[in-house]
Amino acid sequence: MILRKDVIPLNKMRELPSTTELRKELSREIVRSHIRKKALLIAMILLGFLFMVVIFNMSFAYKVKDSDMSPTLNEKDILIMKGKKDYGSGDLVVLEYEDQKIVRRIVAAGNDWIDFDRNGNVYVNNKLLEESYVDEKSLGNCDIDLPYQIPEGQFFVLADERLEAMDSRKKAFGCIDADEIEGKIVLRIWPMKNITLFGREKDSQTEKNND
Repeated sequence: MILRKDVIPLNKMRELPSTTELRKELSREIVRSHIRKKALLIAMILLGFLFMVVIFNMSFAYKVKDSDMSPTLNEKDILIMKGKKDYGSGDLVVLEYEDQKIVRRIVAAGNDWIDFDRNGNVYVNNKLLEESYVDEKSLGNCDIDLPYQIPEGQFFVLADERLEAMDSRKKAFGCIDADEIEGKIVLRIWPMKNITLFGREKDSQTEKNND
């Protein structure tokens, strides 16, 4: 029997993938393509920030060593810190306490009045801070006399984890000068699934009810 060159023998046709197999492989290739594109985008973002670090010498990396800023930051997160003097309420800043670098959040500045109720709600200039970044409010380690006026030129900082963490609620910690701040957190680069760009957190405020 003579076979035409353009006709596939029956035994060869049986070796060809089925329509279902072709669809599955196409789906897998689409997923792989999306993953490659996402990985390329992440790599470009990281390279961009590394370029800024090297060329402009404006940032450097910091690795979180505790859970004091949970849930905003987690232990082993790697952050990009920007050395800048423009600090204000809502900023995440790096400072040194007991020979260790830590992250805290600025909630009030010089001449502001700060107060807490027994449930851990924070009031600045008689207005309640609506702190969406705090999982569980607590008065915590507070031994300052309330209400407390922040000295001029200083900042009152708090940890996002309010129960055990040390911060300006404790006299031994106190308020901090701008010169004590090493930088402001602007970006989380690790883990990759949690890459986050940090801006200044704007807390909504409501007038304190004195009733």
